[in-house]
Amino acid sequence: MKFDPQDDAFLINKERVLQTNSKLFGQALDPLQLNNIKLQTDKKAVTIYGTEFNKKQAYVAYVPIKNTRWMLVTIICSKPYEKIPSFFTKEVALISILSIVITFIVITKSISTLINRIQKADHEREIAIANAEHADKLASIGRLAAGVAHEINNPLAIINEKAGLMKDLIEYNDLSQNKDKFLQLVSSIQDSVARCRTITHRLLSFSKRIDTVREDFDINEAIKEVIGFIEKEIQIRGINMIYDLQENLPKITSNKGQLQQVLLNIINNAVDAVEQGGRIEIKTQQIDTNHIAISIKDNGHGIPKDKLKHIFEPFYTTKKKGTGLGLYISYGIIKKLGGDIHVESEVGKGTIFTIKIPINPELEEIK
Repeated sequence: MKFDPQDDAFLINKERVLQTNSKLFGQALDPLQLNNIKLQTDKKAVTIYGTEFNKKQAYVAYVPIKNTRWMLVTIICSKPYEKIPSFFTKEVALISILSIVITFIVITKSISTLINRIQKADHEREIAIANAEHADKLASIGRLAAGVAHEINNPLAIINEKAGLMKDLIEYNDLSQNKDKFLQLVSSIQDSVARCRTITHRLLSFSKRIDTVREDFDINEAIKEVIGFIEKEIQIRGINMIYDLQENLPKITSNKGQLQQVLLNIINNAVDAVEQGGRIEIKTQQIDTNHIAISIKDNGHGIPKDKLKHIFEPFYTTKKKGTGLGLYISYGIIKKLGGDIHVESEVGKGTIFTIKIPINPELEEIK
C-alpha cells in the first residue's frame, strides 16, 4: 500500500520511543510526540480510531508485534478508503454481507424463540383465567345453593306438617267428614311443591345460562331474578332494598347468564359491605340510544382511595375470606359483552358500581 506524503507509518517501543524514522515525528530513538493521540501499549489487538491531527481528520491504527516490545503505528490523514486496494474492498464487502446475514439469522431465531415463549405464556394465562372464571361460577352457584337450601327447607317443613296432619285425620277420623280440610291441606302441599319447583328451576336456569350465547331479554327482569336468589338473606339481615328501575326499557341483546353473574357478585359484595339494617339502591336507566346503565349503591364502610384503584386486579381483595377474583372476572365479562364498569367510593359513606351495557352490541362493533 502506498502512502501519501501526509500519511506515516513507524515503529515504537513500549516507552513510546521511535524505533524507525518517521516523516511526521522525527528520527529513530526520538521520543514520540503525540499529545492528542492516545496509544495504549498494553493492547493485544488491532486498534483503530478517528481523531484530529494537524487540523485534519486522521485515522490512527496500531498493533503490537508479537514476541517483541515494538508496536506498529499508522497515521492516515488522507481519505482512508482511497488507499484500500479493490480486492480488499471486495473482501470487506463480502465479510460485511455475511456478517449481516448471520446477524439477521441470529436475531430472527431469537425473535422466534421469544415469540414462542410469549405465545406459550399467553396460552397459559388464558387457561388460568378460564379456570378462575370457572371457579367464580362455582362460587356463585355455591352461594346460591346455600340460599336455595334455606328457602326449600320452609316449604318442605310445610309439606311434612300437612302430610302428618292428613295421616292423623285418616287414622282417627271419618274421611267423609273432613273433605274440606283434606282439600285445604292438599292445596297447601301443592303450593309448597310449586315454591320448591320455582326455586330449583331458578337455580338450574342460572347455572345453565352462564355459558349460553347472546339472547334478547329485559334487564329489569334479570335484576329481579338475581335479587330472588338472595332475597332470604336480605330479609334476615333487614337490609332495605330501594329500586329505581326505569320502565319500558328496550330489551338488550347480551349473555343473560354472564350479566347476572356480574350483578350477583356486585350485589353480594354490597350485602356483605352494609351493616344489619343497611341500605342498597339499584337503579336502571337508558343513557343514550344504545346504552343502559345499571347502578348498585350501598351505604357500607366504603373503600379507601389507595385500595380503590386495585379492586379490579386479580387476587386483590379487602375481605378476610375473599379470593380476589370476583371483581376481576366481572370486569372481564362486562368488557367482553361490549360494556364498561366504573366504581366510586368514599370511606364512611359507601360505594356505587355503575355498569354500562350496550342494547345492541353489533352497533358497538360497527362504531
